[in-house]
Amino acid sequence: MSGNCKKGQIWSFDLLFSSVTFILIIALFILTWSVFSDKANEEKEYIEIYQAAYFASDSLLSTSSDPPGFEYGNATPSSFSLVTESNVIDDLKLDYLNLSNYSLVKKTLGLAKYEFYIDIRDSRDLNKSLFLFGNLTNTTQNIVLDRIVIYNKSLAVFKFGVVK
Repeated sequence: MSGNCKKGQIWSFDLLFSSVTFILIIALFILTWSVFSDKANEEKEYIEIYQAAYFASDSLLSTSSDPPGFEYGNATPSSFSLVTESNVIDDLKLDYLNLSNYSLVKKTLGLAKYEFYIDIRDSRDLNKSLFLFGNLTNTTQNIVLDRIVIYNKSLAVFKFGVVK
């Protein structure tokens, strides 16, 4: 059998071009997926930090302490409150907070994996800090909630910051 048998070239230009194109499309898909995945994770982390900051500040400004009277040193609190009534800051509770262990306060507020700070500022001069507690650091993952309170019988701004 002597025939006219033609052998094809295995690595033809067409095969090489289609393989490179396929690999580029797959790489582009993976890169796009990675970018969208990173943005979704950042947004999820931001929401978690914001919720933790909101619930902790709400606990400090609108709920009662457990046990009541923790500021007198009767017991270790399972929840902190800095107010005598809604949004009216109690100096005695601030003094107790200032003497408290920062790590214990973080844990009690549900902020064990974050850093936080409290900064009470004069509402007439926001550059004037009246009270400062916690770890004030500047990062890109910084959530600051401002709430209006009464401190020393005048309006003040309660800044509560949470940092990852």
